[in-house]
Amino acid sequence: MSSESGGWILIRDVDLRRGARTMVGKVAKESRGESRIVVRAGGPRTGVYRGPDPGLH
Repeated sequence: MSSESGGWILIRDVDLRRGARTMVGKVAKESRGESRIVVRAGGPRTGVYRGPDPGLH
């Protein structure tokens, strides 16, 4: 279940500097119904995705 080829890392807290808990292949549902997903550091894209489930395989 480990993907080093750019995978999605779920971050419950956008504060990466605090070492937030991360889960691979999972989506965190916020109370507002939004999911926050961040691309693995060093990947093709680095940012926070806010919205519905992107459709993780």
